[in-house]
Amino acid sequence: MPYGLCKLCLLPNELADSHLIPRAAFWHLRNTVDGPANPMLGHYRPEENRFALVETSKHVNDFVFCHSCEDIFNKGGEAWTLDRLAETDTSPLFHVLSKLSPLLDDKEKDFRVFRTDGLNEFDTRKITHFGVGVFLKAAVHAWRVSGVARKLHFGPYEGPLRAVILGKSEFPQHCHLMFCVQPPSPRKVISLPYEWQKRSCRSYSFEVVGLEFVLSLGKQIPIWQKDLNFPTHPYRPVISTSFGQKINEELTRRLVHGGHAKGNLGKKIYG
Repeated sequence: MPYGLCKLCLLPNELADSHLIPRAAFWHLRNTVDGPANPMLGHYRPEENRFALVETSKHVNDFVFCHSCEDIFNKGGEAWTLDRLAETDTSPLFHVLSKLSPLLDDKEKDFRVFRTDGLNEFDTRKITHFGVGVFLKAAVHAWRVSGVARKLHFGPYEGPLRAVILGKSEFPQHCHLMFCVQPPSPRKVISLPYEWQKRSCRSYSFEVVGLEFVLSLGKQIPIWQKDLNFPTHPYRPVISTSFGQKINEELTRRLVHGGHAKGNLGKKIYG
């Protein structure tokens, strides 16, 4: 194992083989009956202003964090969250939500918000730690994806979010995390963290096998996003919508028709 500066604790140490998305998440994709032998990985190419989709057995990994910090990621939220990824068509967390009455139910937009405070099935700290952990990994290191090094930029918020993962601070001001449990779908996708178009604040998103996380940073975060801040809102609001899935399906369709889904991937998706 190489020796270097761990990018979480910032101390010199022996570095582990670290993964941007935990390797166990890919096993959930391979467990699908009708799915491809290798998982579909979606990632954004900012230099081309487009998404790319690839079927690959390769993980996005590098020697980045020390073993102690890898243990912090694992015990803080990864192990708990990985047990709740979609095994068949949806996460077991969706079945919990389906028995509740939503706080907001916009059937036209297929957008529902549920109150989860007090529910043992939703561990706020574990979910928050996992979501922030993946985003932070993407911000502290340039990971190579399809041969290109990619990194998010959090500016002054990187330090406070690092403190959250290390257990040295509560969730910081001007940082908001939305958590979405997707409804049943036959298609499983992992999309790597990417930044949306910059507007009043910076927003980032990633999806992992039925769960979706959106992180927004800045002093001008829209009010509607503040009302859905999972870590700090008293109701611990959880979103359930297929909006992200529909976007992914449309992006996939465009990628296939545009020739960006290489090899037999297009045929496997649409026959």
